[in-house]
Amino acid sequence: MRQWESSSWFEQVQDWISRVLKAYGVHQNGPLYRVTLGLGATVWTVPTSEGELYFKAVAPPRVHEAELVARVAPFSRGHIPTPLAVEDSEGWLLSPSIGTSLAGDPRLADLEHTRRVFADAAELQLALSDSTEHVAEGGLPGMLPDYVPEYLEEALTTHASLPAEHPLHVSPRDADLLLQGMGTVRRAAEVLAASPLPPTLQQGALAPEQVLVPSSHRAPIMFVGWGAARWAHPFELVGTAVEQLCTSYQCEPSDEPVRTIVSAYLAPFTRFAPQSQLEDLLAPALLLSHAQRHEALMDLLLAAEPEDQAAAAPEVMALLAEALAAPPATRRSVRGHASRRQKQRGTGGRRQGTPRAHQAPPTPASPAQVAAAQAAPVPQTPAQQTPAQQRTSPQQAPAQQTPAQQRTSPQQAPAQQTPPPQTPTQQDPPQTNAGRPPVTRRSRRRAEEGS
Repeated sequence: MRQWESSSWFEQVQDWISRVLKAYGVHQNGPLYRVTLGLGATVWTVPTSEGELYFKAVAPPRVHEAELVARVAPFSRGHIPTPLAVEDSEGWLLSPSIGTSLAGDPRLADLEHTRRVFADAAELQLALSDSTEHVAEGGLPGMLPDYVPEYLEEALTTHASLPAEHPLHVSPRDADLLLQGMGTVRRAAEVLAASPLPPTLQQGALAPEQVLVPSSHRAPIMFVGWGAARWAHPFELVGTAVEQLCTSYQCEPSDEPVRTIVSAYLAPFTRFAPQSQLEDLLAPALLLSHAQRHEALMDLLLAAEPEDQAAAAPEVMALLAEALAAPPATRRSVRGHASRRQKQRGTGGRRQGTPRAHQAPPTPASPAQVAAAQAAPVPQTPAQQTPAQQRTSPQQAPAQQTPAQQRTSPQQAPAQQTPPPQTPTQQDPPQTNAGRPPVTRRSRRRAEEGS
Protein backbone atom coordinates (compact mmCIF):
# COMPACT_ATOMS: atom_id res chain seq x y z
CA MET A 1 0.00 0.00 0.00
CA ARG A 2 1.46 3.29 -1.13
CA GLN A 3 0.48 5.21 2.01
CA TRP A 4 2.92 3.04 4.00
CA GLU A 5 5.80 4.40 1.93
CA SER A 6 5.14 8.11 2.57
CA SER A 7 7.11 10.19 5.06
CA SER A 8 3.91 11.83 6.36
CA TRP A 9 2.44 8.44 7.25
CA PHE A 10 5.67 7.49 8.99
CA GLU A 11 5.63 10.70 11.03
CA GLN A 12 2.05 10.03 12.17
CA VAL A 13 2.97 6.49 13.17
CA GLN A 14 6.01 7.66 15.11
CA ASP A 15 3.94 10.28 16.92
CA TRP A 16 1.34 7.68 17.93
CA ILE A 17 3.99 5.20 19.11
CA SER A 18 5.76 7.91 21.11
CA ARG A 19 2.57 8.80 22.95
CA VAL A 20 1.77 5.15 23.65
CA LEU A 21 5.24 4.59 25.09
CA LYS A 22 4.93 7.74 27.19
CA ALA A 23 1.69 6.41 28.66
CA TYR A 24 3.56 3.26 29.72
CA GLY A 25 6.61 5.16 30.97
CA VAL A 26 8.86 3.51 28.38
CA HIS A 27 11.65 5.18 26.38
CA GLN A 28 12.23 4.54 22.67
CA ASN A 29 15.99 4.25 22.22
CA GLY A 30 16.31 3.95 18.45
CA PRO A 31 14.54 4.53 15.12
CA LEU A 32 11.78 2.31 13.77
CA TYR A 33 12.89 -0.36 11.32
CA ARG A 34 10.60 -1.93 8.76
CA VAL A 35 10.87 -5.72 8.58
CA THR A 36 8.03 -6.60 6.19
CA LEU A 37 5.88 -4.85 3.60
CA GLY A 38 3.08 -6.79 1.92
CA LEU A 39 -0.41 -6.37 0.53
CA GLY A 40 -2.12 -7.09 3.83
CA ALA A 41 0.16 -5.40 6.34
CA THR A 42 3.49 -3.81 7.16
CA VAL A 43 5.45 -4.60 10.32
CA TRP A 44 8.13 -2.52 12.05
CA THR A 45 10.37 -3.13 15.05
CA VAL A 46 10.44 -0.52 17.83
CA PRO A 47 13.55 -0.60 20.07
CA THR A 48 12.74 0.51 23.63
CA SER A 49 14.23 0.54 27.10
CA GLU A 50 12.06 -2.48 27.94
CA GLY A 51 12.99 -4.52 24.89
CA GLU A 52 11.88 -4.73 21.28
CA LEU A 53 8.24 -4.06 20.36
CA TYR A 54 6.42 -4.62 17.09
CA PHE A 55 4.23 -2.13 15.28
CA LYS A 56 1.80 -3.44 12.67
CA ALA A 57 -0.42 -1.54 10.22
CA VAL A 58 -3.00 -3.46 8.22
CA ALA A 59 -4.48 -2.66 4.82
CA PRO A 60 -7.87 -0.85 4.68
CA PRO A 61 -9.86 -4.03 3.85
CA ARG A 62 -8.50 -5.57 7.06
CA VAL A 63 -8.64 -2.52 9.31
CA HIS A 64 -10.90 -4.49 11.68
CA GLU A 65 -7.95 -6.71 12.71
CA ALA A 66 -6.67 -4.28 15.36
CA GLU A 67 -9.97 -4.16 17.23
CA LEU A 68 -10.59 -7.87 16.72
CA VAL A 69 -7.27 -8.93 18.24
CA ALA A 70 -7.73 -6.65 21.25
CA ARG A 71 -11.22 -8.07 21.78
CA VAL A 72 -10.52 -11.80 21.48
CA ALA A 73 -7.05 -12.00 23.08
CA PRO A 74 -8.41 -12.09 26.67
CA PHE A 75 -10.39 -15.25 25.82
CA SER A 76 -7.55 -17.08 24.04
CA ARG A 77 -5.91 -18.67 27.11
CA GLY A 78 -2.70 -16.90 26.25
CA HIS A 79 -2.56 -18.06 22.61
CA ILE A 80 -3.14 -14.58 21.12
CA PRO A 81 -0.71 -11.87 22.27
CA THR A 82 -2.53 -8.96 23.87
CA PRO A 83 -1.49 -5.72 22.14
CA LEU A 84 -0.17 -2.90 24.29
CA ALA A 85 -2.28 -0.46 22.27
CA VAL A 86 -4.41 -0.35 19.14
CA GLU A 87 -5.71 2.44 16.92
CA ASP A 88 -8.95 0.98 15.59
CA SER A 89 -9.65 3.51 12.86
CA GLU A 90 -6.18 3.09 11.32
CA GLY A 91 -5.71 -0.64 11.91
CA TRP A 92 -2.57 -0.11 14.01
CA LEU A 93 -1.28 -2.45 16.71
CA LEU A 94 1.70 -2.16 19.06
CA SER A 95 2.65 -5.51 20.61
CA PRO A 96 5.48 -7.00 22.67
CA SER A 97 8.07 -9.32 21.17
CA ILE A 98 7.30 -12.63 22.84
CA GLY A 99 8.26 -15.48 20.56
CA THR A 100 10.10 -16.77 17.52
CA SER A 101 8.23 -17.31 14.26
CA LEU A 102 8.19 -20.84 12.89
CA ALA A 103 9.10 -19.33 9.53
CA GLY A 104 12.14 -17.61 11.02
CA ASP A 105 13.81 -20.64 12.63
CA PRO A 106 13.91 -23.96 10.71
CA ARG A 107 14.84 -25.77 13.92
CA LEU A 108 11.29 -25.17 15.17
CA ALA A 109 9.83 -27.23 12.33
CA ASP A 110 10.75 -30.56 13.93
CA LEU A 111 8.16 -33.19 14.76
CA GLU A 112 7.79 -32.25 18.43
CA HIS A 113 7.24 -28.55 17.75
CA THR A 114 4.82 -29.31 14.93
CA ARG A 115 2.77 -31.62 17.13
CA ARG A 116 2.71 -28.96 19.84
CA VAL A 117 1.59 -26.28 17.37
CA PHE A 118 -1.35 -28.44 16.26
CA ALA A 119 -2.34 -29.25 19.85
CA ASP A 120 -2.24 -25.61 20.94
CA ALA A 121 -4.12 -24.51 17.82
CA ALA A 122 -6.95 -26.86 18.77
CA GLU A 123 -6.94 -25.51 22.32
CA LEU A 124 -7.25 -21.98 20.96
CA GLN A 125 -10.10 -22.93 18.64
CA LEU A 126 -12.09 -24.43 21.49
CA ALA A 127 -11.31 -21.50 23.79
CA LEU A 128 -12.74 -19.05 21.26
CA SER A 129 -15.72 -21.29 20.54
CA ASP A 130 -16.48 -21.66 24.24
CA SER A 131 -16.42 -17.85 24.59
CA THR A 132 -18.77 -17.11 21.69
CA GLU A 133 -20.87 -14.67 23.71
CA HIS A 134 -17.84 -12.44 24.26
CA VAL A 135 -15.81 -13.15 21.13
CA ALA A 136 -18.70 -12.54 18.74
CA GLU A 137 -19.86 -9.34 20.44
CA GLY A 138 -19.93 -6.68 17.75
CA GLY A 139 -20.00 -9.17 14.88
CA LEU A 140 -17.39 -11.26 13.10
CA PRO A 141 -16.45 -11.89 9.46
CA GLY A 142 -17.99 -15.28 8.65
CA MET A 143 -17.59 -18.19 6.24
CA LEU A 144 -19.75 -20.97 7.70
CA PRO A 145 -20.00 -24.18 5.64
CA ASP A 146 -23.56 -23.65 4.43
CA TYR A 147 -22.59 -20.28 2.94
CA VAL A 148 -19.53 -21.46 0.98
CA PRO A 149 -21.40 -22.65 -2.17
CA GLU A 150 -23.23 -19.32 -2.40
CA TYR A 151 -20.00 -17.40 -1.92
CA LEU A 152 -18.21 -19.35 -4.66
CA GLU A 153 -21.03 -18.71 -7.12
CA GLU A 154 -20.87 -14.99 -6.34
CA ALA A 155 -17.07 -15.00 -6.55
CA LEU A 156 -17.10 -16.72 -9.92
CA THR A 157 -19.59 -14.14 -11.17
CA THR A 158 -17.30 -11.37 -9.93
CA HIS A 159 -14.29 -12.83 -11.74
CA ALA A 160 -16.22 -13.38 -14.98
CA SER A 161 -17.68 -9.85 -14.96
CA LEU A 162 -14.26 -8.18 -14.89
CA PRO A 163 -12.86 -6.87 -18.20
CA ALA A 164 -11.05 -9.49 -20.27
CA GLU A 165 -7.74 -7.68 -19.83
CA HIS A 166 -8.10 -7.56 -16.03
CA PRO A 167 -5.60 -9.86 -14.27
CA LEU A 168 -8.40 -11.39 -12.16
CA HIS A 169 -10.72 -12.09 -15.10
CA VAL A 170 -12.05 -15.63 -15.65
CA SER A 171 -13.10 -16.49 -19.20
CA PRO A 172 -16.61 -17.88 -19.90
CA ARG A 173 -15.06 -21.22 -20.86
CA ASP A 174 -13.10 -21.50 -17.61
CA ALA A 175 -16.13 -20.36 -15.62
CA ASP A 176 -18.22 -23.17 -17.10
CA LEU A 177 -15.50 -25.70 -16.29
CA LEU A 178 -15.19 -24.46 -12.72
CA LEU A 179 -18.93 -24.62 -12.12
CA GLN A 180 -18.83 -28.37 -12.72
CA GLY A 181 -17.33 -28.83 -9.26
CA MET A 182 -20.18 -27.08 -7.44
CA GLY A 183 -21.87 -30.37 -6.61
CA THR A 184 -18.76 -31.57 -4.77
CA VAL A 185 -18.61 -28.29 -2.86
CA ARG A 186 -22.25 -28.56 -1.78
CA ARG A 187 -21.76 -32.11 -0.52
CA ALA A 188 -18.69 -31.08 1.46
CA ALA A 189 -20.58 -28.12 2.92
CA GLU A 190 -23.46 -30.37 3.96
CA VAL A 191 -21.08 -32.76 5.72
CA LEU A 192 -19.40 -29.99 7.71
CA ALA A 193 -22.64 -28.18 8.49
CA ALA A 194 -24.09 -31.40 9.90
CA SER A 195 -21.04 -32.17 12.05
CA PRO A 196 -21.38 -31.74 15.83
CA LEU A 197 -18.39 -29.40 16.07
CA PRO A 198 -19.18 -25.77 16.92
CA PRO A 199 -17.89 -22.98 14.66
CA THR A 200 -15.02 -20.84 15.84
CA LEU A 201 -12.78 -17.97 14.77
CA GLN A 202 -9.89 -19.32 12.72
CA GLN A 203 -7.21 -17.80 10.52
CA GLY A 204 -7.85 -19.83 7.37
CA ALA A 205 -4.50 -21.63 7.40
CA LEU A 206 -1.90 -22.68 9.94
CA ALA A 207 0.92 -20.74 8.27
CA PRO A 208 4.43 -20.83 9.84
CA GLU A 209 4.77 -17.04 9.78
CA GLN A 210 1.62 -16.77 11.92
CA VAL A 211 2.91 -19.06 14.68
CA LEU A 212 5.13 -17.78 17.51
CA VAL A 213 7.05 -20.23 19.69
CA PRO A 214 7.96 -18.83 23.14
CA SER A 215 11.33 -19.46 24.73
CA SER A 216 9.73 -21.41 27.58
CA HIS A 217 8.22 -24.80 26.81
CA ARG A 218 5.63 -24.17 29.52
CA ALA A 219 4.32 -21.03 27.80
CA PRO A 220 1.59 -21.48 25.18
CA ILE A 221 2.20 -21.32 21.44
CA MET A 222 0.88 -18.01 20.12
CA PHE A 223 -0.95 -17.24 16.89
CA VAL A 224 -0.81 -13.87 15.11
CA GLY A 225 -2.15 -12.38 11.89
CA TRP A 226 -5.96 -12.30 12.22
CA GLY A 227 -6.86 -10.06 9.30
CA ALA A 228 -8.08 -13.02 7.22
CA ALA A 229 -9.80 -14.80 10.11
CA ARG A 230 -13.40 -15.94 9.71
CA TRP A 231 -16.08 -17.50 11.91
CA ALA A 232 -15.98 -20.94 10.33
CA HIS A 233 -15.53 -24.68 10.88
CA PRO A 234 -12.48 -25.36 13.11
CA PHE A 235 -11.05 -28.09 10.86
CA GLU A 236 -10.64 -25.70 7.94
CA LEU A 237 -7.67 -24.23 9.81
CA VAL A 238 -5.43 -27.29 9.43
CA GLY A 239 -6.43 -28.68 6.04
CA THR A 240 -3.66 -27.03 4.04
CA ALA A 241 -1.07 -27.70 6.76
CA VAL A 242 -1.91 -31.42 6.77
CA GLU A 243 -1.66 -31.49 2.99
CA GLN A 244 1.79 -29.89 3.16
CA LEU A 245 2.94 -32.33 5.84
CA CYS A 246 1.89 -35.26 3.67
CA THR A 247 3.92 -33.81 0.81
CA SER A 248 6.96 -33.29 3.04
CA TYR A 249 6.85 -36.78 4.54
CA GLN A 250 5.58 -38.39 1.32
CA CYS A 251 2.78 -40.20 3.09
CA GLU A 252 -0.98 -40.21 3.67
CA PRO A 253 -2.69 -38.49 6.64
CA SER A 254 -3.25 -41.95 8.15
CA ASP A 255 0.50 -42.72 8.05
CA GLU A 256 3.12 -41.74 10.60
CA PRO A 257 4.32 -39.21 11.51
CA VAL A 258 1.45 -37.15 10.07
CA ARG A 259 -1.14 -39.23 11.91
CA THR A 260 0.42 -38.33 15.28
CA ILE A 261 0.41 -34.63 14.39
CA VAL A 262 -3.20 -34.71 13.18
CA SER A 263 -4.27 -36.66 16.27
CA ALA A 264 -2.84 -33.89 18.44
CA TYR A 265 -5.30 -31.48 16.81
CA LEU A 266 -8.26 -33.86 16.83
CA ALA A 267 -7.88 -35.06 20.44
CA PRO A 268 -9.54 -32.05 22.15
CA PHE A 269 -12.53 -32.36 19.79
CA THR A 270 -13.26 -35.98 20.75
CA ARG A 271 -15.66 -34.59 23.35
CA PHE A 272 -17.99 -33.97 20.39
CA ALA A 273 -17.42 -37.12 18.31
CA PRO A 274 -15.14 -40.19 18.07
CA GLN A 275 -11.79 -39.60 16.39
CA SER A 276 -12.69 -41.83 13.45
CA GLN A 277 -15.68 -39.60 12.70
CA LEU A 278 -13.55 -36.49 13.08
CA GLU A 279 -11.01 -37.83 10.60
CA ASP A 280 -13.77 -38.08 7.99
CA LEU A 281 -14.26 -34.30 8.24
CA LEU A 282 -10.71 -33.38 7.26
CA ALA A 283 -11.12 -33.79 3.49
CA PRO A 284 -14.29 -31.65 3.16
CA ALA A 285 -12.74 -29.09 5.53
CA LEU A 286 -9.68 -28.81 3.29
CA LEU A 287 -11.90 -28.16 0.27
CA LEU A 288 -13.87 -25.40 1.98
CA SER A 289 -10.76 -23.78 3.45
CA HIS A 290 -9.73 -22.72 -0.06
CA ALA A 291 -12.89 -20.60 -0.30
CA GLN A 292 -12.07 -18.76 2.91
CA ARG A 293 -8.54 -18.01 1.75
CA HIS A 294 -9.84 -16.91 -1.67
CA GLU A 295 -12.28 -14.47 -0.09
CA ALA A 296 -9.62 -12.98 2.19
CA LEU A 297 -7.18 -12.49 -0.69
CA MET A 298 -9.82 -11.02 -3.01
CA ASP A 299 -10.72 -8.49 -0.34
CA LEU A 300 -7.17 -7.20 -0.64
CA LEU A 301 -6.72 -7.50 -4.38
CA LEU A 302 -9.75 -5.54 -5.57
CA ALA A 303 -8.45 -2.57 -3.57
CA ALA A 304 -4.83 -3.09 -4.66
CA GLU A 305 -2.62 -1.60 -7.34
CA PRO A 306 -2.83 -3.22 -10.82
CA GLU A 307 0.70 -4.61 -10.59
CA ASP A 308 -0.12 -6.25 -7.25
CA GLN A 309 -3.29 -7.73 -8.72
CA ALA A 310 -1.26 -9.20 -11.55
CA ALA A 311 1.37 -10.59 -9.20
CA ALA A 312 -1.20 -12.38 -7.03
CA ALA A 313 -3.52 -13.46 -9.85
CA PRO A 314 -2.07 -17.00 -10.24
CA GLU A 315 -2.46 -17.62 -6.50
CA VAL A 316 -6.03 -16.37 -6.28
CA MET A 317 -7.01 -18.32 -9.40
CA ALA A 318 -5.45 -21.46 -7.95
CA LEU A 319 -7.46 -21.00 -4.76
CA LEU A 320 -10.66 -20.54 -6.77
CA ALA A 321 -10.01 -23.69 -8.78
CA GLU A 322 -9.13 -25.70 -5.67
CA ALA A 323 -12.20 -24.42 -3.83
CA LEU A 324 -14.39 -25.62 -6.70
CA ALA A 325 -12.76 -29.08 -6.76
CA ALA A 326 -11.57 -28.52 -10.32
CA PRO A 327 -9.62 -31.35 -11.99
CA PRO A 328 -5.89 -30.76 -12.67
CA ALA A 329 -6.44 -29.80 -16.32
CA THR A 330 -8.90 -27.05 -15.38
CA ARG A 331 -6.60 -25.75 -12.65
CA ARG A 332 -3.73 -25.51 -15.11
CA SER A 333 -5.92 -23.66 -17.60
CA VAL A 334 -7.17 -21.09 -15.09
CA ARG A 335 -3.76 -20.53 -13.55
CA GLY A 336 -2.11 -20.39 -16.98
CA HIS A 337 -4.37 -17.57 -18.18
CA ALA A 338 -3.61 -15.61 -15.01
CA SER A 339 0.13 -16.17 -15.42
CA ARG A 340 0.05 -14.85 -18.98
CA ARG A 341 -1.74 -11.69 -17.88
CA GLN A 342 0.79 -11.38 -15.06
CA LYS A 343 3.69 -11.35 -17.54
CA GLN A 344 1.93 -8.74 -19.64
CA ARG A 345 1.55 -6.40 -16.66
CA GLY A 346 4.74 -7.16 -14.70
CA THR A 347 5.11 -8.91 -11.39
CA GLY A 348 4.60 -6.01 -8.95
CA GLY A 349 6.77 -7.95 -6.53
CA ARG A 350 8.26 -4.99 -4.71
CA ARG A 351 5.27 -4.89 -2.35
CA GLN A 352 4.76 -8.62 -2.02
CA GLY A 353 6.08 -9.03 1.51
CA THR A 354 9.76 -8.44 0.73
CA PRO A 355 11.68 -7.15 3.78
CA ARG A 356 12.90 -3.62 3.14
CA ALA A 357 14.57 -0.97 5.24
CA HIS A 358 12.64 2.24 5.73
CA GLN A 359 13.64 4.97 3.26
CA ALA A 360 12.19 8.06 4.96
CA PRO A 361 14.33 10.09 7.38
CA PRO A 362 13.86 8.69 10.87
CA THR A 363 11.84 10.73 13.33
CA PRO A 364 13.70 11.47 16.58
CA ALA A 365 12.95 9.05 19.39
CA SER A 366 10.61 10.06 22.22
CA PRO A 367 12.26 11.97 25.08
CA ALA A 368 13.54 10.07 28.09
CA GLN A 369 10.87 9.29 30.60
CA VAL A 370 11.08 8.81 34.32
CA ALA A 371 12.12 5.35 35.52
CA ALA A 372 10.86 2.98 32.84
CA ALA A 373 8.13 0.64 34.00
CA GLN A 374 7.48 -2.81 32.70
CA ALA A 375 5.01 -2.53 29.80
CA ALA A 376 2.06 -4.58 31.00
CA PRO A 377 -1.21 -4.95 29.05
CA VAL A 378 -4.23 -3.12 30.41
CA PRO A 379 -7.31 -5.38 30.79
CA GLN A 380 -9.74 -5.01 27.94
CA THR A 381 -13.41 -4.30 28.48
CA PRO A 382 -15.99 -5.94 26.23
CA ALA A 383 -17.16 -4.17 23.08
CA GLN A 384 -20.17 -1.92 23.47
CA GLN A 385 -22.51 -3.31 20.82
CA THR A 386 -24.06 -6.68 20.22
CA PRO A 387 -24.28 -8.46 16.86
CA ALA A 388 -27.97 -7.52 16.71
CA GLN A 389 -27.06 -3.84 16.97
CA GLN A 390 -24.66 -4.28 14.07
CA ARG A 391 -27.32 -5.53 11.63
CA THR A 392 -27.35 -2.39 9.54
CA SER A 393 -27.45 -2.28 5.77
CA PRO A 394 -24.12 -1.34 4.18
CA GLN A 395 -23.84 1.45 1.68
CA GLN A 396 -24.04 0.45 -1.93
CA ALA A 397 -20.70 -1.09 -2.87
CA PRO A 398 -18.84 0.18 -5.92
CA ALA A 399 -18.34 -1.98 -8.97
CA GLN A 400 -15.75 -4.74 -8.99
CA GLN A 401 -16.01 -5.58 -5.30
CA THR A 402 -16.16 -9.05 -3.86
CA PRO A 403 -19.31 -10.23 -2.06
CA ALA A 404 -17.36 -9.93 1.18
CA GLN A 405 -16.57 -6.26 0.49
CA GLN A 406 -20.22 -5.60 -0.29
CA ARG A 407 -21.04 -6.80 3.22
CA THR A 408 -18.71 -4.37 4.95
CA SER A 409 -19.89 -1.78 7.39
CA PRO A 410 -20.70 1.71 6.07
CA GLN A 411 -17.68 3.02 7.97
CA GLN A 412 -15.26 1.01 5.80
CA ALA A 413 -14.56 2.66 2.44
CA PRO A 414 -12.67 1.23 -0.53
CA ALA A 415 -8.94 1.86 -0.63
CA GLN A 416 -9.31 4.50 -3.32
CA GLN A 417 -11.51 6.57 -0.99
CA THR A 418 -9.52 6.08 2.20
CA PRO A 419 -8.86 9.52 3.72
CA PRO A 420 -5.35 10.26 4.95
CA PRO A 421 -4.90 9.37 8.61
CA GLN A 422 -5.20 12.23 11.05
CA THR A 423 -2.18 13.06 13.12
CA PRO A 424 -2.96 12.53 16.83
CA THR A 425 -2.40 15.40 19.19
CA GLN A 426 -1.11 15.52 22.72
CA GLN A 427 -4.58 16.65 23.80
CA ASP A 428 -5.99 13.42 22.40
CA PRO A 429 -4.05 10.66 24.21
CA PRO A 430 -3.81 7.27 22.52
CA GLN A 431 -6.00 4.43 23.67
CA THR A 432 -4.11 1.61 25.23
CA ASN A 433 -5.69 -1.81 25.50
CA ALA A 434 -8.92 -0.84 27.22
CA GLY A 435 -12.50 -0.84 25.92
CA ARG A 436 -12.82 -1.28 22.17
CA PRO A 437 -15.64 -0.30 19.79
CA PRO A 438 -17.27 -3.06 17.73
CA VAL A 439 -15.77 -4.66 14.64
CA THR A 440 -16.13 -2.49 11.55
CA ARG A 441 -17.20 -5.29 9.23
CA ARG A 442 -20.47 -7.16 9.23
CA SER A 443 -20.67 -10.84 8.37
CA ARG A 444 -22.98 -12.65 5.98
CA ARG A 445 -23.37 -15.26 8.68
CA ARG A 446 -23.50 -13.94 12.23
CA ALA A 447 -21.80 -15.83 14.99
CA GLU A 448 -25.00 -16.46 16.87
CA GLU A 449 -26.52 -18.06 13.78
CA GLY A 450 -23.81 -20.71 13.80
CA SER A 451 -23.49 -21.25 17.54
